[in-house]
Amino acid sequence: MKISLSVSELQDTIKKAQKVVMNSKQTKLPALLSVKISALDNAITMTANNLNTVTVFTLFGSIQEQGEVLIPSDTLKLISKLKNTNYIEISENLIIAGSKTLKFTSATVDQFPITNDTCTIPAFSIGHNELIKSLSVNYACAIEENRPIFTGVCLNKNTFVATDTHRMAWYYVESINNTIEKEIVIPLQVTKLLQSYLDKKSSLLVNVSIDKKQNHVKFEFHNTLIISRLIEGAFPNFKQVIPQDFKTSVKLNVKKILEELSFLEDIAKQSDGTITLGVDTEHIYFDAMAENNAVTLTIDSVITGSEIECMGFSYKLLTEGLKNVESEEVELKFNGPYSPLCFENALVLPVRLPNMKRLNVAS
Repeated sequence: MKISLSVSELQDTIKKAQKVVMNSKQTKLPALLSVKISALDNAITMTANNLNTVTVFTLFGSIQEQGEVLIPSDTLKLISKLKNTNYIEISENLIIAGSKTLKFTSATVDQFPITNDTCTIPAFSIGHNELIKSLSVNYACAIEENRPIFTGVCLNKNTFVATDTHRMAWYYVESINNTIEKEIVIPLQVTKLLQSYLDKKSSLLVNVSIDKKQNHVKFEFHNTLIISRLIEGAFPNFKQVIPQDFKTSVKLNVKKILEELSFLEDIAKQSDGTITLGVDTEHIYFDAMAENNAVTLTIDSVITGSEIECMGFSYKLLTEGLKNVESEEVELKFNGPYSPLCFENALVLPVRLPNMKRLNVAS
């Protein structure tokens, strides 16, 4: 094999591929610590494969001799450091970039996993920016969970939803015609890959397809292809969890409430991470207490409905949810101390407090 490529394009593609390539802590197999460069059928591609997810990038360049080669991760790091040169020439075990010549050893191509693209059934197409917004619900995914189903984003017809069982976020996309009959759960890692690869400003579409057994999903856009195994299992019925009516609502400016709540962060960290809130006819109160400090925030608000004496929440979960609100104003909606707090396509479950009393720091 012998090809010539743009250094800047190659470095950018390596950066993307390295998000999929396994590291030495995950495997000792040299082939899985590498990417495959293919120059076949007048196309140059770079493939990364971690056995659960495959990414294939098409590169622009010239092919002098067809073939394939594996480039190990330490060699990729050297290529990423190249400067002051525009083009690179790659052949089997030899790289030439300007005044630099690099010889490398690698596993043989037949040791690299074969890419089986069985996702031949079109599901839907979606714009880059719309998919980025849809996948933003992944902040509510579980990071480590004995039940893998919670470590991904569920797509149920036109709704993307994620939950770690303590909170939930969802996003409805009216513009897609999803032909997948059953719900699928996309791994968290894949949603993050898509968010990093997609271009908000692109007017192009992302084409999504699945295999016959609906065990794998494929995302195809621009010069990029992602094929991933889906998470198996039954996602909980999220529609049953979302309340339809509320007894109390509080309207707030998102930026202001986040600025106010940031004052409680250090105190919350010093305790168990919990803050409490209460609502009267004109104000919402937030309390936090640690060993040596106690604070109450009093915020003027537009209140509708019943007063709330006390609710406890995880500071982290509440603020993460508010940071993902797109509008300037947010309406916090309640049904009492034991029901979820809901706001703009998200909900956070309360934390049960001893005796269910506010800290009443200001009293």
